[in-house]
Amino acid sequence: MANKIVTVTGACIHNLKNIDIAFPKGRLTVITGVSGSGKSSLAFDTLYEEGKRRYLMFSDTQFKVDHVPAFKAMKGLSPTLAVEQRVIRQSNPRSTVGTRTKISAMLAALFAAYGRCDSVYDDGWPLTIEMFQKNSPKGMCVRCLGKGTQRSLDESRMFETPDQKLYRVFGLDLGYRGITRKMLDTFCRLQNLSVNQPVSTLTPSQLNILKYGDGGKTFRGYLPWIEEICNGAFSSSGRLNRLLIQGGYIKTDPCAKCNGSGLGERASRTVIDGKTITQLEQLYISDLGIFLKQLQLPDTKLTEEILQKLECLSDIGLYHLALARPVPTLSGGELQRLFLASYLIAEMDSIIFIFDEPTTGLHFHDIKTLLRAFNALIGRGHTIVIIEHHPDVIKCADHIIDLGPEGGKEGGYLVCAGTPEQIAGCKDSHTGRMLKQKL
Repeated sequence: MANKIVTVTGACIHNLKNIDIAFPKGRLTVITGVSGSGKSSLAFDTLYEEGKRRYLMFSDTQFKVDHVPAFKAMKGLSPTLAVEQRVIRQSNPRSTVGTRTKISAMLAALFAAYGRCDSVYDDGWPLTIEMFQKNSPKGMCVRCLGKGTQRSLDESRMFETPDQKLYRVFGLDLGYRGITRKMLDTFCRLQNLSVNQPVSTLTPSQLNILKYGDGGKTFRGYLPWIEEICNGAFSSSGRLNRLLIQGGYIKTDPCAKCNGSGLGERASRTVIDGKTITQLEQLYISDLGIFLKQLQLPDTKLTEEILQKLECLSDIGLYHLALARPVPTLSGGELQRLFLASYLIAEMDSIIFIFDEPTTGLHFHDIKTLLRAFNALIGRGHTIVIIEHHPDVIKCADHIIDLGPEGGKEGGYLVCAGTPEQIAGCKDSHTGRMLKQKL
């Protein structure tokens, strides 16, 4: 690297007191200090924002950059990538381990090239990658639209209490307003009823109309309407949908057409060595690797690339996951490592990764695995900067920037900087006193 040190002169955003700091590139730097000492102001509001601003400014993009630098000078900065705790949890509900790492796309390419379709479902057209991707219009199941599940109303749950009042049916007491209230008011007016009378007082004919409508004459019925809501027909009905789910009125089952795979019929009937792509994505990563190693294919290059990426996931302790595992269901430790793995797999270099307390909620074993992942990124030429309180991580740092000495108005100063041993010798540092005991 031409410039192996990042220097910041006169950082003064929020409570930072015009401080000067420096840290090495290609190493692990930990920013320490008590709450409110200025750690996030330095890591995210200064380093990350300036790295993003410079990248966008020189990349000829149309993105608006509204960050105003709050420092005098900064040198040696590479493109930055922030991993805040509040951001990493915001995941697409359809995102899986396989889609996040792009391994699913590679498996789709493998099946497009070497898959064998059941002759009954083979229409003669060549297999394509899109056919094996449930998020693609060409690959998704036509019934569940790639979700693999279908929601339905639990009618018995809705009418389990005959003496409940009309406005409580379908959980309407949870969201009794808007179109929900208008529909019930319309029904009661047409049938000369009150929203406060019990369901048990309705005649069989009235109850049937309430449920299923009157054939489209004046009232459509609640069940057909809510069926459409719970399967996403109306983009504006998210709140009522959530209330119905929370109230236990909606049950989710695997799609009957695709058996939960989310894929179209042809992809579901195509195999490699007797396995469909869905079956492979449901294997543990370690078992998937074993399966791919024994395949006898004409061209092994694609298989070898997939195996390399699977080994990367195994090396940082994610061998127990499956590619089909939804990202929002991962634990904090698994999510952090998956994020790191996706960048290890991408084979980029020279990025400054900034993490916000990455060990929060992790078991000691997960912390050791996380540190190995950090070292793997550093080995590829990246720089890691983290805000951290955990002593076992702080003592592993190549460089420490300790801010404080206290929080708020008493914070924002550079107390000391250096190796863990040097910080341990600083009497004015809370981190130093902790490290002195640890070391």
